[in-house]
Amino acid sequence: MPPHRLQPDAQGLMTLKGDEYKKVEALLEGVPVLKQKRRRYQRMYFSGDELLEQLSTPTGDSFSYKAMTGKRDRKYRSWYGIVRSMKDPQRWANKFMSSMLEIIGTSGKGGILYEPDAFLNIREAEEDWADPSRNVAMTEGAIAANKILPRPVNAMPPQMMGLMQYCEESLKAVAGVNAEVMGLSKALDPSGVMEEGRRQSGLNMLCYLFDGLRRYRKEQGRLLLKMIRKYIPQGRLIRVAGPEGMQYVPLVYDDMAVEYDVIVDEAPTAPNVKQRTWEAFTLLAGQVPQLITPQAALIALDYSPFPAAMVQKLKAAAQPPAGAPDPVTQVEVANLNASTALKSAQTDKTRTQTSGQIQ
Repeated sequence: MPPHRLQPDAQGLMTLKGDEYKKVEALLEGVPVLKQKRRRYQRMYFSGDELLEQLSTPTGDSFSYKAMTGKRDRKYRSWYGIVRSMKDPQRWANKFMSSMLEIIGTSGKGGILYEPDAFLNIREAEEDWADPSRNVAMTEGAIAANKILPRPVNAMPPQMMGLMQYCEESLKAVAGVNAEVMGLSKALDPSGVMEEGRRQSGLNMLCYLFDGLRRYRKEQGRLLLKMIRKYIPQGRLIRVAGPEGMQYVPLVYDDMAVEYDVIVDEAPTAPNVKQRTWEAFTLLAGQVPQLITPQAALIALDYSPFPAAMVQKLKAAAQPPAGAPDPVTQVEVANLNASTALKSAQTDKTRTQTSGQIQ
């Protein structure tokens, strides 16, 4: 047994498996023991109904696959999203469409009802009836006696189209995806504020999907850290890219770092964050332009909708060439010199006035 397994944790507790406890049971006489049931996660490979291999998952305490979004059905022990609620309205729409096609297919398509003595020659009448350029000879008095009638056609139920429209509207209603979210609004004269408000309302209905995405990032990050600690040897240098540039740091195998130093949050490069930040910045630039300094403009480029390559080129173009003085520094030095000269002039003037009064 590894020695570290016998070391208590920060709370003074030791966790042992069943076979491990049996080996040291005699040594733990008098020590309070609590038996607990824990979940075990297995990875199995099947060929049809035959089990080929059964192993524990790489981490041992979780599955290797994580659900990205959606909700969990505790009864069926599976994850589901917005498509599950859209199945029933789609089934209804399919059923009504099939019924309409069946009615159209089984209803009469032309043809007539006639008595045998209505035509002089029944065979010629059947051949020429559909030809508008041919004349059909009939017996005397057949037309007056209404011996020929059109075949009745089964009319489509008037409620069928209303039910089809109800199914189409239910697809969007149960999913919570309105037309504004999909960019398919048909408003005649929508204002930007109204359009944005409706779109935000649609996104609020789908907030559970974003919550699921945030949960997935946390669980996937923990799984990735466990994979790194298991498969990457110690002493490996990893490259970290950030605002200060790229640097290589040693990989840390410390539970405290995982617990406190890893933060999962909405990245500033996310589309929604960049869009809201850029809109607020442009509004501020229009109302208070004196606050938008060159330094602030360079910082705001990171939150702009411009491509990353364009942002890097703009920042590089704004930097002074190597060996050239910084224009901002030049302005600050010029302001300092002007302030010094002004104070010196004021001092000389005061000294001159004081000398004249003494004389």
